[in-house]
Amino acid sequence: MRRIDIIRRAGQGLRQAKMRTALTALAMSVGAFTIGLALMLGNGGRAFLTSVIESAGSASTVYVTHTRDEMKLPEYGKNKAISETGAVMLNDDDVAKLSKLKHVKAVRPYVNVTQAVRYVESPANHKRLIASINVKNEGKSSKIVAGTLPKTDDGTDLTPGHAILAQEYLADFGFATAQDAVGKTITLHAEGPGGTHDAQLKVVAVETAGMTSMSYQPGVTITTDDAMLINHKTKAPGTANQYFSVVVRADRDEHAAAVKDAVVKLGGGDYQAQTFTEAKEGLLSIINGVQYGLLAFGALALLASMFGIINTMYISVLERTQQIGLMKALGMRSRDVGKLFRYEAALIGIIGGVIGAGGASLLSLLNPWIVEKLKFEKGMQVLLPEAWQMIALVVLLAILGIIASYVPSRKATKLDPIEALRAE
Repeated sequence: MRRIDIIRRAGQGLRQAKMRTALTALAMSVGAFTIGLALMLGNGGRAFLTSVIESAGSASTVYVTHTRDEMKLPEYGKNKAISETGAVMLNDDDVAKLSKLKHVKAVRPYVNVTQAVRYVESPANHKRLIASINVKNEGKSSKIVAGTLPKTDDGTDLTPGHAILAQEYLADFGFATAQDAVGKTITLHAEGPGGTHDAQLKVVAVETAGMTSMSYQPGVTITTDDAMLINHKTKAPGTANQYFSVVVRADRDEHAAAVKDAVVKLGGGDYQAQTFTEAKEGLLSIINGVQYGLLAFGALALLASMFGIINTMYISVLERTQQIGLMKALGMRSRDVGKLFRYEAALIGIIGGVIGAGGASLLSLLNPWIVEKLKFEKGMQVLLPEAWQMIALVVLLAILGIIASYVPSRKATKLDPIEALRAE
């Protein structure tokens, strides 16, 4: 018997028991829907998190901190400075040593001046405003709505004496439009135990939140050099050159791992280092963990539905015992009888897969609503369907259907045609 004829016969068999076929297919569609949803969430989550991470740095970046043994108390006079949080601080000597390593292009300390800067004075309305002060990180990208950020030789896109203003601050600073702020000079007034300092900075660009709004913090963004100058002018003597962490930038992305190893070796156990890629993979593992959890629930649902197929096909064999006997008596081979029931199970799996995967894919139409509720940028896709994944899911359900039908189809092949015709 030709394969196409067996498939047609399988379709006829399913149409004779429409309700049973529909219920079994719906049971399988639950697992397919859950797995499809998990795949789309994983795709969207990874795409979103990747864009967030990549907007905060580059693959050539290595983050360096000082190692501290939590089991030992630091000895007075023999350890580096300790921050208020208990972390061992780095200093300019560390920066100088790291700068001499092979493949190192630039070394930038992480500097925080939020507490030192008391207010920012706007030239438009002369108001003294308490604003957040952000320090531009190596490789961190910005969504510019006005002005420009020319690239420099060391890979940064903001030069000393310049600043980026958040679009959210325009009204408070007295600017009608973003373009009005470009070219204006703002004053950052800083105070501390070491004295006071007024930093005159020219606004070269205005930025706003993009698709990666989770990594965006409205504020006045300045360079590391300007932040270090503020610290030197305002911090107590001997504390201005202490840094919690240092950002090392390799000359090429592929050299980041080698630079990390060199940093650890240089410190002799005093330095902890992590590449940008390692930090990225660590965060992506969270998304993967959530996805695997949803996939596990979907797999359990599919496992339960397989027992439904076994039951459906077994009942079908019992109900069609005489029909099986007649087909065998007319010359149908036992292996073709087995194929008939396996194809029926495969068709049920395909129907369930199409319903489940199709239903999950339709949820992607809710992306605009989800983006609006989460206040992400328009155009972002939280649920990201991949055609090949959905097709693979349908094929998987067809295969599971064939596996589940093994015992019932084997029973059908073992039936004796004479005994089958006598059955009531």
